Amino acid sequence: MPLLTRCFLKTAILYFVASSCLGGYLLIAVGLQHTTPPVLQPVYWHMLLVGWLMQLIFGVAYWMFPPFAKGQPHRYPALAWFAYAALNVGLLLRVVVEPWHVMRPQPGLGWLLVCSAVLQVAAGWMFLITIWTRIRGRGR
Repeated sequence: MPLLTRCFLKTAILYFVASSCLGGYLLIAVGLQHTTPPVLQPVYWHMLLVGWLMQLIFGVAYWMFPPFAKGQPHRYPALAWFAYAALNVGLLLRVVVEPWHVMRPQPGLGWLLVCSAVLQVAAGWMFLITIWTRIRGRGR
């Protein structure tokens, strides 16, 4: 199993644990009729879907898709690592900045959310390019 796959999977597990803890906190707060900042709900869903599910899919896809060539199993490994880094930096930026921006708005914080979104979208495209080289076929 490639190192990048292990990193994606281990990071996915960390996000699953973190999002489960946050989700548990939100459920307990509802049960005890405590108010929670409404911004925690989208943060929870983003951690669960992007942090856990998307990284789990990326890791398994990187591992399972057939190699491009026998001597060169991953055509663009640097691009795949950059996708991993961009996805996680973008996600962590969102997890930190979104509640901060909603609860204590300051000039410039909105741009950090834009950077977060750009990093996450770029990570998706970079991963798509990496995987595309592995599924396009030998004759092309």
